[in-house]
Amino acid sequence: MKYKNIMFDLDGTLQDSADGLFAVLFLTLQRMGLPADFDYDTMRKMSGPPIVHSLEHLFHVPADRIDEAMALFLEVAAETRLEDKLNHAFRGVDAMLARLRESGRRLHVVTAKPAERARHQLAWVGLAPYIDELIGPEDDYHADKAAQLNALFDSGRARREESVMVGDRLYDAEAARAAGVAFIGVLYGCGSEEELRAAGAACFAETVPDLEKLLLG
Repeated sequence: MKYKNIMFDLDGTLQDSADGLFAVLFLTLQRMGLPADFDYDTMRKMSGPPIVHSLEHLFHVPADRIDEAMALFLEVAAETRLEDKLNHAFRGVDAMLARLRESGRRLHVVTAKPAERARHQLAWVGLAPYIDELIGPEDDYHADKAAQLNALFDSGRARREESVMVGDRLYDAEAARAAGVAFIGVLYGCGSEEELRAAGAACFAETVPDLEKLLLG
């Protein structure tokens, strides 16, 4: 068995949450009186990095209003539940995870999303029963995925040489490289092969079935 431990990114890898995230951010910026006329390409780019990063670098929210924006984002998300209503697992992911579990693999989710929200979303899209461990920040939207991976390996719960990180964005590839673990980039999410290659990725899966073959190989 090549990979005994598989670390999945959440958004853009297991679940397609971009539309719900876009809707909540759109309403948040509107309520703050800030420009909310971003295009679809910008919307897809915001899936992956922490929300704070998107607010600062994609939507140029002033630094002194970031805390306000985050508080309002959470308020809008709770009020509208759009993140749930527009969120779904990628087709075939549930069956893939089931087969990976049956084969003896241990499945982890490593996310920059607060752990409580990530647990809720995994349950909402029906993937929670397949996940052995979720790793995410407990109380905010700031997370260093490389640090999360290193903490997992340092704890002895997984070994680098028996593990692989799976993700769709450069942040995932960079974290895997920094933590010294293998990486598979998925091309059905929000990232591109060009972006992932620039971050050091060399192995790719265009579809969920392609990913399953690589993981079971």
